[in-house]
Amino acid sequence: MTQWIFIDCNPPGMVFLNRGSAPLLSCLQDMIFSIEQELLTNAAEVFVHMSNLAVGGREIELDEDGFLVDFEDWTEDVAGVLASKEEIDELTERHWRVVQYLRDYYKEFQVAPMIRKLCKDTGLTLKQIYDLFPAGPARGACKIAGLPKPAGCV
Repeated sequence: MTQWIFIDCNPPGMVFLNRGSAPLLSCLQDMIFSIEQELLTNAAEVFVHMSNLAVGGREIELDEDGFLVDFEDWTEDVAGVLASKEEIDELTERHWRVVQYLRDYYKEFQVAPMIRKLCKDTGLTLKQIYDLFPAGPARGACKIAGLPKPAGCV
């Protein structure tokens, strides 16, 4: 009696293999190894690609968390692309007020401001900051403003 092995290739379909065929099993093992190697290779290429941002014909280098590596690479166009990656459809006047404040503060002190100071100086509550930047003041606002990843931001 012939035994069958069922392998679900989800998606898009399924494959039935005759278990009694040693050459077929050997071939399947080779195919699985090749697929694993291809996935690893493609994953490395995607990771490398994700560390750069193409804006206006320029390649902007990002760190592993998507923050700009060089503060000076920032432009309003870069901010718009970073905002879209943070699922912010449009940067409003209130967004720009926070972004510009963060950039000015960083230029002067080489550090992001404490959240309380950000709220006080922009006239926005913490809730309003989170409404504008759902990822938060550090992960969202600082990233869009082109600041390096703030200390303590995980």
